[in-house]
Amino acid sequence: MYLKDISLIRIELDINNKQSLYILLAKDGSISRLGHGHIDEPDQTLYIGETEEPLFEQLLSAVSPSWSQDLNHLYIIPNDDESQIKGAHCKLVIDFQFPDEFKRIEFHYGSDSEGLPPDIYDFIQTAIELTNNWIEKEYKYISPGMGSWGVTLGVSKLWARGLAKWLSDNFARELAELFASFGESAQVNQNKVIFKNEVFEMKAEVKNGPAKLADGVAVLGILVEISIIDKAMPSLTTRRLTTGAVGYGHGPMEAFQNAVSEWGGLVAQAIVGSCLERTGVTKRGCLRIGHHRICPGGTAFSGATADTIPSGWKWEQHARLLELINNKLPDLLPGDNLLHSISLTIMISPTGGIESGSVFFDANEFPEIIAVLRDFDWPITSGGYMFKQFYLIDRCI
Repeated sequence: MYLKDISLIRIELDINNKQSLYILLAKDGSISRLGHGHIDEPDQTLYIGETEEPLFEQLLSAVSPSWSQDLNHLYIIPNDDESQIKGAHCKLVIDFQFPDEFKRIEFHYGSDSEGLPPDIYDFIQTAIELTNNWIEKEYKYISPGMGSWGVTLGVSKLWARGLAKWLSDNFARELAELFASFGESAQVNQNKVIFKNEVFEMKAEVKNGPAKLADGVAVLGILVEISIIDKAMPSLTTRRLTTGAVGYGHGPMEAFQNAVSEWGGLVAQAIVGSCLERTGVTKRGCLRIGHHRICPGGTAFSGATADTIPSGWKWEQHARLLELINNKLPDLLPGDNLLHSISLTIMISPTGGIESGSVFFDANEFPEIIAVLRDFDWPITSGGYMFKQFYLIDRCI
């Protein structure tokens, strides 16, 4: 492992499937931190920013070259046997970004069983100490307009710029990792993903919120604009795409995390799938309607209990849903842009009817589409649910 080739280090610790520690340090000065690594971690503040201090270099110096043999390996402590883990279940992942790919070391262990190897433990402690010092120097608990919610999002002098950069870089990494899951290599350079002859440039920001709804639930929206550039002609943007994600939660931090997760789970799936099909890498599965190739992203049901949640979402259901939406598409696809997005959030009652919902086209709301979706045969569950679906529309040329 050549340390000079590492440009980012990310540490994530989940205890009993709950995030307990998150640390990110990058060569370009990006820095993020959440939690302290405790069981039932009480501090869910996410600190995001930039630093001119050599914190990344200091953490990199604590990386042992001998770890090269451990990359992309899962260790279960003790004895590679999950059944022997005692106490709270801990999952530690250390990611390293190299020029062409991410590599990781992963440990599963118990809070009451044999712990981490000493060199790994010392490395995590170094990362915590470095980011502790940064938080103490840079952050203030101020958040205009958020009232008591200010203690949930750490706000520094560089917060607005740092948050936008963190989101843009994070979504670029998610795209690259998703390409890798299909066996395809993509390079990451801050907010850019390079795949074959195309460069995906991400620009993300918190667009709306966090706001507090009447029932005390927090809501927050993220806007993500993507420019797809021909690698051979950097000055030529061949395609543009505007997408968004909305997160709900018991507080602004949970809403933020859910919005980020939604973009990765719903939107990124469609972007990568469409790209793989368009470039001829694979026939992942897209539908054709007229001159449009439509690639579904993730499908999410929330609020339904495990025994009543609809089982799967078939291509026939996508086709029927898009057939209804297509009645409005001719009015929604003006201009020369080749890429468009549709994002659905629909509240379904226990009887299968639409209670409320929103439809966004290129991150702009079009409530008139809700009316045509009432003719869809929605799955029925005992308690109702929230349905979320993202579609990427690629006008074939």
